[in-house]
Formats: sequence, C-alpha cells, structure tokens
Amino acid sequence: MNTIRNCSVLIPYYNKPSSIGTVLSAIVNLQNELDPWTLCEILILIDGSPLPKQSLPSIVRCITLQKNQGLANARNLLLQQCKGDFIIFFDADAVPKLGAFSSIVQHWDGKSLMAGTEDNSPEEGLANQFRRYFWVQTQGHQALPTAPYFFGLVFAAPAEMLRKVGEFDRKMGNFGEDIEYSMRLRKMGFNIQYEPNLKVLHQRNDSLSSLTKLIYHHSKSQILAHQMHQCSIIEIVWKSLLWIFVASGSALKAHKSVSLFWMALALCTWSFLVKLFASIMGSIHRE
Repeated sequence: MNTIRNCSVLIPYYNKPSSIGTVLSAIVNLQNELDPWTLCEILILIDGSPLPKQSLPSIVRCITLQKNQGLANARNLLLQQCKGDFIIFFDADAVPKLGAFSSIVQHWDGKSLMAGTEDNSPEEGLANQFRRYFWVQTQGHQALPTAPYFFGLVFAAPAEMLRKVGEFDRKMGNFGEDIEYSMRLRKMGFNIQYEPNLKVLHQRNDSLSSLTKLIYHHSKSQILAHQMHQCSIIEIVWKSLLWIFVASGSALKAHKSVSLFWMALALCTWSFLVKLFASIMGSIHRE
C-alpha cells in the first residue's frame, strides 16, 4: 500500500438525530490520536432523511440524497467522493471511544482491512439487554491477525484496497453488505485484521419489534451472502441452533432473568428458523 498521510472518516446517515452530534464530537476530540496522519475530512452521506438540526464542525462535508437508497449504496458514494488515503467508517450511532484512533495507528499491519468492535451499548429495557448480551457485534477481546469478517459498525482500510475490491453489493441493501464484502475481499487475497481496541459505543435503542425485524434481515442476508459466494451454510445454521440454548441458558444462569430467558429463547429461535428457511429456499432456487 502507498504511504498513508491523511484519512477520511465516512458516515452513512439515516435518521439518527439523537446520536450523530455525539459521534461527530468524539471524532473531532480524538483526531489527534491519528498523529502522524491528518484527519482531512468527515464526510457524511445523508440518505433521504432530514438534515441533522445541530451545527456541524467545519471539517464536516455532506452529500445529500433526496430519496433513501440503502446502506450499500451510501458506502459506495462515500468511497467515490472521499479524499483520504486511509478510510475509517463509522455508523451514525457508533461513538468512537478513547484510544480507538490510536489503536489503528499503532496496530494496523500496513496492508489489511482493520475490523473494530462494539464495546458497549445501552442496557435499559429488556430489548436493549438482549441486544447487549446476545447480539453484540464483536469478535472477542483478543486481537486476530486474520479474522473472518468485519462489522459495518466500525472498520478502517486503505482507500486503495477498498477501490480494488470494488463496490458494496447493492443487492444487500441495508443488511449484510459487510458480510458479503468480507467474503469477496478475502477471496481476492486481501486480509481482515481484528483489533479489539478499535472500540465504539453503540448508541442504539431497541424494542421487540425492531429486534424482530433486525434479526430477520441479518439472518436472511447472512445466508444470502454465503450462497452468493457458494460457501457452505451448514455451520451457520448449526451454530444458530446451538445459540438458542447458549443464550437462553445464560439469561437464567448469568443474568438471572426469566423475562430475558423467554426473549432470548424466542428471538434466537426466530433467527434459526429464518436461516433454516432461507437456506432451504436457496437450495430449491439453485436446483
């Protein structure tokens, strides 16, 4: 990769007025951690939703779409318009924590895409507790020089690499574009490096309804991405079945909550059934 001199922070934005100000403030306040690199811009794509009401830092540049066109499309437009040698993506509700930027500068291996982690999220309410304990976007506490995937929530890579891999697949829409891209990137011979100190606070707020929809779309898109790349889905479905027992058991044993037990049992079963049905339908269509 070419020598990195500056970086762009890219943020796809759709209707996150309660969190975007906190995200931007954290980025501006932590930008000195990027030394010897320079933060040259924070580029936001406003994807068919109202503009944030608060005033934006001078380093922010906005691209505005009148109609929502989906997350994959937003990532592609941001990559087309950005100026930096190095790209750092944050979701509009992913607040970088102290040390997140310095972890990139200090631990990036100089060639890989660096995957980050959801370090914390709200726990007020049963739905948020389920998401915090059993649907967290992390690959653990240990660094992985070679990781299987990255989360769209937070990741970083040289612009040169991302442009070689190509666009995020628009067929994935708002879900699973990171899974599909991970698989394609690795197939092309590039590497994903997982850095547990690239941490964000995920400022989302869930309900039973939003979780049901989220799990449906994520579970279905995970199967779709594997089918697109002709990869086995048996392990995914099997792990999803096991997670029903792990999550519901943990709700009782570790968290001592009967209500959380029933929610974990129901939602993890829902994820398993969606994956099972999607895998069966995909097999039928291929035949």
